[in-house]
Amino acid sequence: MVLASRSWGSASDECVVCVHGITQHGGIFAELGERLAQRGHHVVALDIRGHGNSGREPPWDVGTHVADLFETLDSLPVACPRRSRRRQHLCLDKGYDSQAIRRRVRRRGYVSHIRSRGEEQSEKRMRGKRARRWVVERVASWLNRYRRILVRWEKKAANYEALLHLVFAHILWRNS
Repeated sequence: MVLASRSWGSASDECVVCVHGITQHGGIFAELGERLAQRGHHVVALDIRGHGNSGREPPWDVGTHVADLFETLDSLPVACPRRSRRRQHLCLDKGYDSQAIRRRVRRRGYVSHIRSRGEEQSEKRMRGKRARRWVVERVASWLNRYRRILVRWEKKAANYEALLHLVFAHILWRNS
């Protein structure tokens, strides 16, 4: 299985590894990668199995994604962090939030940035603060408001895709 990746910055700089959520691809980190590269970081954004330019071989479950992630981290041309002042960071989606994954990331010397499952609710309770949602969760939440696309009843993919375009147009119109 070959996983595709995108990178920005010099390989000798402090490394930040970004992994997208289940409905996206590594290209969503392009703007972040460029900004961090300008600040002296080496950013690597992976395409997980079945997404972007990566291979499409099943299975596509979280366990396989995690195994692919750690296999890729072990084979990256970026030097693994040693006990030094420079830390390497790994940004993961909420779907990777488990103690086992956090331990594996820590053992490899990365600083993990995983949005925990209860973090958003605690932010909502704080007065004067709006909950921050990552791109994937926010888009999924918007799509969940449209019952017609939650379950795909259309037989033709083109009809379903047209319905998705209509829903996204409505979302853009409503949020602008």
